[in-house]
Amino acid sequence: MAEVLVLVDSVDGNVKKPTLELLTAARQLGEPAAVVVGAAGTAAALKDQLAEYGAAKVYVAESDDISGYSVAPKAEALASPTSPASRPMSDSDLTSIGLLFAAMMPLKDG
Repeated sequence: MAEVLVLVDSVDGNVKKPTLELLTAARQLGEPAAVVVGAAGTAAALKDQLAEYGAAKVYVAESDDISGYSVAPKAEALASPTSPASRPMSDSDLTSIGLLFAAMMPLKDG
């Protein structure tokens, strides 16, 4: 079964609703895996809630300096579990990741 990565969005130790919805949707595509990017200790506070919504694995990229960056550390965290060194990506992996990114993108008003 393909692993489906979901980038976790959280505030004050609580996972935001869209992330929980994406984890639920990911179960239909494969095995959900949460990717937590944040300050040290962020993942520990979220682990139980992520598991409750189906995250079979939680990948963690924590640093006290993370708040000073917007995108690059998150992109690296998403790329590392699926890097060629970890395992080759299949077409189904790419489709799953693409679907979840599309679901995460805000809609623009006309």
